Amino acid sequence: VVLVEVSSGINAEWPLRPGELPDSSFKWEKRREALAAGAQKYVISDDGTHLTINNLVLQDEGSFRVRVCIDEDTCGSILFSLSVTNDVIVAVDEHKSVAELESVTFGVVIHGVDPEPGWQQLMWLHEGVELLPPRSNLVKAGHNRRNLTISSVVKADAGEYQCALTLADGSYHAAKFTLEVTDGDQSDILVAVTSPLEAMHGSNPTLLVRTTVSMSVPPSAFTWMRNGQFIDVQNSEKYTFTNYRKGLQIKGVTGADSGVYTAQLMYGNMHERADVELVVQSASVEIRTENSPLRTVAGQNAHFLVTIDSARTVPWKNVEWYRINADGVRESQITPPSGRYRTPDYRRKLTIQRVERGDEGFYEVEVNHMGSVVSARVELIVEDSQWVNSQ
Repeated sequence: VVLVEVSSGINAEWPLRPGELPDSSFKWEKRREALAAGAQKYVISDDGTHLTINNLVLQDEGSFRVRVCIDEDTCGSILFSLSVTNDVIVAVDEHKSVAELESVTFGVVIHGVDPEPGWQQLMWLHEGVELLPPRSNLVKAGHNRRNLTISSVVKADAGEYQCALTLADGSYHAAKFTLEVTDGDQSDILVAVTSPLEAMHGSNPTLLVRTTVSMSVPPSAFTWMRNGQFIDVQNSEKYTFTNYRKGLQIKGVTGADSGVYTAQLMYGNMHERADVELVVQSASVEIRTENSPLRTVAGQNAHFLVTIDSARTVPWKNVEWYRINADGVRESQITPPSGRYRTPDYRRKLTIQRVERGDEGFYEVEVNHMGSVVSARVELIVEDSQWVNSQ
């Protein structure tokens, strides 16, 4: 018996030296089944004395045999045992060191397995405990679970990690990682992670601070203030603590939420503060009128068209139409439409059915979207001629 150990992903080759054997018939087998000569996977030399296995995978492990028969009554064989080493799952940068409240990403590379494993076959663990949601919303997997990202790292996240792979044949393989969480910049005891922090109107940003002391500080030591007033998070639906009170999440921010927030640490002899500035940005919105002034005649339907441009889609409920009186003031709100008014195409169109002489004048469309309020006016002119195109 010949034992051979080869890494996956490369080729294995067995040469024979038949010596003074007469013209013989060499038959190569795997688990007693004949190998097809000339196949892409298995290559047998013309004289039968060499077997090459291309691009090894774990499934190639097992026993191979070559039989030599001089005549019907005289045969001999050699048994080969092939073992493919465990290079199936490999860690990418297996040791990482990050400062508290930063983010870290681990990754693995899988090769030598055919077919490619699905994401269900991969599991990430920290100190033997499975990590992926719903257990933690801070841990996210990507690239079919080949990558693992932990956001807002804390000291408790340090330690050993594993990415475990179970193949269809039941074999288990794992890549190991270690994570070190440091205190970061030691110049200040309490520092802001990001300041100023920019957030879009209507989003839920989180203000974060981190400590640079080596001792463990309880969450109760942290409070948050704005304009010199403590924020009562426990009795407010707008604010939520995160990261052991080192984070303050603000829900549905508007321009009024912009400003400086102060995190305060009071523990033992420590009394430290750190400011975090929040900048709430409004969405840029532009309204273009497509056919104003619009000329038509009584009895026809008039269709005003507008185009609304914004980096983020403007929902129909953020668009309103108004009738403007002779003094240039909004006389009435048309939306939601009723009577002879219609607002199709997500309110990007205003239709006035069976136009009357009294409908002549100005109309206004207003968009209130993510902190931006913009408007534009369109004009309707009712002509005496019946040959006016109102479209």
